[in-house]
Amino acid sequence: MVSKAVISLILYLAAAGTLAMANDIHDVKTRHEQQFLQMTGVVSVGIGLDDNGSSAIVVGLVRITEAATVDFPKQLEGYNVVLREVGSIKAQ
Repeated sequence: MVSKAVISLILYLAAAGTLAMANDIHDVKTRHEQQFLQMTGVVSVGIGLDDNGSSAIVVGLVRITEAATVDFPKQLEGYNVVLREVGSIKAQ
């Protein structure tokens, strides 16, 4: 389960996303990647496209749950956050 402090921090940072996209998406991903990777079920964080073809932060989850859809912000610093179910990832 994600701690309330982590959720609060992410929501606070997501609120900053209402400002213009002054930051490069690569910088945004780098700033938030470790936070996401510490969350239960997160296996990857990358850059991809949302359903409208716009650049987005893509969070790969073992499984998308109802809790996950609540725990993650919809936007970070002006970029959409997209959740994708990717299953378990194992190093080879």
